[in-house]
Amino acid sequence: MEGPEQEGKVVGPVKNTRQRRSNQECQIDAPSHPVHVSPQLPLLRGKQFELLSPGELKDTLSYCIYCNKKFCNPSSRGSHMLSQHHEEHNRNVIDNDIDVMNALDEGMNINMTSMQMDAYIMAILERKKVQSGSPLDRLQHDVVFNGKKISPILFSLLLSKVQSKDDEFSQVMKILSKSVTTLEMFPANLIREHFQSERFFQQFLQVCRFIDELRKEHPEQVQERKLKNRMICIFRSKLLKFLDKQFGRNWAQNLIMKAEAQKARGLPLEDGVDGH
Repeated sequence: MEGPEQEGKVVGPVKNTRQRRSNQECQIDAPSHPVHVSPQLPLLRGKQFELLSPGELKDTLSYCIYCNKKFCNPSSRGSHMLSQHHEEHNRNVIDNDIDVMNALDEGMNINMTSMQMDAYIMAILERKKVQSGSPLDRLQHDVVFNGKKISPILFSLLLSKVQSKDDEFSQVMKILSKSVTTLEMFPANLIREHFQSERFFQQFLQVCRFIDELRKEHPEQVQERKLKNRMICIFRSKLLKFLDKQFGRNWAQNLIMKAEAQKARGLPLEDGVDGH
């Protein structure tokens, strides 16, 4: 049953679930009968789904929790999950059946809307997927959705592992693109040590060469090539803005010119930059 709405926001019991639980936990006088205090609701894509407006919730539910692809609506996303992630999704639901059933019971008890119930279940499945995934899966989720910051040291390590044909390319690029906007919080001397080093120049040169490679004609992989090219170009743009802000426009332009000159001469990358 749909809950009441006011000015596009979901109101009623669900909206204040976390606050109500906190108030119950802080009561001094014990109630005359046991009070069940539910655990905090899980986040969906880093958001408190029960506080979202219907439009915001619909948008959040339009993303696939397995490949992060966005669809026009939650229904299309659901069809995609069943067709493209059938085995993984079924295994996820079966492995977490008790949690899903508890979510359905709790959702009905606090009068969630149908979309909120869907979000609750997706939040549980997303959390379980991340917990059972690889370290890189967990790092991506923490950086993209939970605001985790990585140091220039880890940033450099991930950048050295970027391979255009690697299965982890998409994950690494998402982590790097998100993290480059928070690097300025680290000490200036640490930033200089990493980004004014010859090792970083070789890594930047590698990124530029990847872009050239992805722009070549590969008719059999045109969609994949376009997606990867877009991701790495967005990352390079953010990286150059960061370097411009840290070291000045002339320094960033000289970096680009130096990389272009080395590409033109066809000089190889130094040993160790590609992770081998």
